[in-house]
Amino acid sequence: MMSENQNFMEAIIKELRSAAEEEYQRIIREAEEEAKRILDEANVKAEDLRKQKINQLLTETRQKIEAELAPRRLEIRRKYLAERYNYIFNLLEEVLSQVALEVLRDENHYYAFLSKRFEEAIQNMKNNQITIRPCRGSKTIIEKVIRDKTSALTKVKPGLVLSVGEEIDCQGGFVAESADAKEYFNATLEARLTEIRERVLPELLKKLLYENKEK
Repeated sequence: MMSENQNFMEAIIKELRSAAEEEYQRIIREAEEEAKRILDEANVKAEDLRKQKINQLLTETRQKIEAELAPRRLEIRRKYLAERYNYIFNLLEEVLSQVALEVLRDENHYYAFLSKRFEEAIQNMKNNQITIRPCRGSKTIIEKVIRDKTSALTKVKPGLVLSVGEEIDCQGGFVAESADAKEYFNATLEARLTEIRERVLPELLKKLLYENKEK
């Protein structure tokens, strides 16, 4: 009987030891798995932090470079636009100068220019008594224009009285002045070129800025 009890106790102890060993192995296994999971998470977090730090450094570096380069880019763009503006302005001035020379050099062209400006002056001025003051060297051809055009203009503007005054210092054309000196019409070649310049130059600059934005 005693032997049976001893065997029974040994079996229980053995079973308890086996269960304890299994529990121990399970705890060790779970501990290892948990440690591995924690380590993996730590590695992932460390990698994320490393990438985040790298991205932050790259962003800060780019921002620093942008901050340093922005004024230089603006200066380069300003110089570029200034050079293009000067080029366009000088080119336009050269073209206008050539046009002026061509008009003054060719009598037919000059006569056509004076005729058109003469008609514009008479039609735009309210006063019927008008003095035409020719530019230097243009008195003879302007007198011819007046003789040729006055008859037709008096039909549009009855009571028109015209006179030719002293020559004035200008490149070409004339200035029309009312008898009461309250009205003036600048029909000089310089005034016409200024009108063209003021109309054309902004359009050219607008195209320049548009092209620069596209680049």
